[in-house]
Amino acid sequence: MVESIKSILKLDELFFSEIVFERKDSFSDYSEDDVDIGIGKDYNIEGNTLGVKLAIRACLPDHFDLKVVVSAKFTVSGDNPKPEMFVKNAIAIMFPYIRSEVTLLTSQPNLKPIMIPPVNINALIEYYENKNKNE
Repeated sequence: MVESIKSILKLDELFFSEIVFERKDSFSDYSEDDVDIGIGKDYNIEGNTLGVKLAIRACLPDHFDLKVVVSAKFTVSGDNPKPEMFVKNAIAIMFPYIRSEVTLLTSQPNLKPIMIPPVNINALIEYYENKNKNE
C-alpha cells in the first residue's frame, strides 16, 4: 500500500467492557421510536496512545434497559502526533461495533430489534454534547 494514503490512526485493541441487558416481565407492543437512546464518550491520552470508551444506553421504561460500552486503544503515528485530534475518527471506527451489539442483544423473543442507523459521527457527538450542556 502507498505510504501516503495509510492512516496514522491504528486500532490496537477493541472490546466490550460492559454489557447490561435487563428485561422486565411485563411486556407490551412498542415502537422503536418509543425507545430512549443516549450516547456518551470518554477518552484519555498517554503519549501517542488514545484510549476511547463509547457507551450507548437504550431504555424503554417498564420493558427493558440496555447499556453497552465498547473500549478501544489506538496508536497515532507520524511526526508530532496529536491523538486528541483523532477522537471523532476513533468513534467512527468503533460505532459499527456498538450498533451491531445493540441489534444482537435486542433480537430476542418478543422484542423488536433496535437497529441504530449509520450516522454522521460529527453531528452525533455535537448533538449529545449540546444536549448534556443543556440538562
